[in-house]
Amino acid sequence: DLTRRLNALDERKGKYLTGSELKSMVFAITQDFERSVPVEARLYQLSRTSAGEPLPAAQVAQTDLYLNQLLNRYALIRLRTEAQ
Repeated sequence: DLTRRLNALDERKGKYLTGSELKSMVFAITQDFERSVPVEARLYQLSRTSAGEPLPAAQVAQTDLYLNQLLNRYALIRLRTEAQ
């Protein structure tokens, strides 16, 4: 959504972002970052589990999913750049 709105500004010559629009965009970006836990933090949380204690299944599943998403995204980026 942010990219679309910024591109729309490029098409409108002489138009600028208002302070309110910029605040809204920054707020949306901040919310997205707050909802997503970095993979390093996820791994750190898992590493804090005591030896011999089982890892929390939900945390493991979420971390697996997140790492797979990152690997798939990385593979797509590699494929796209190698095809050029």
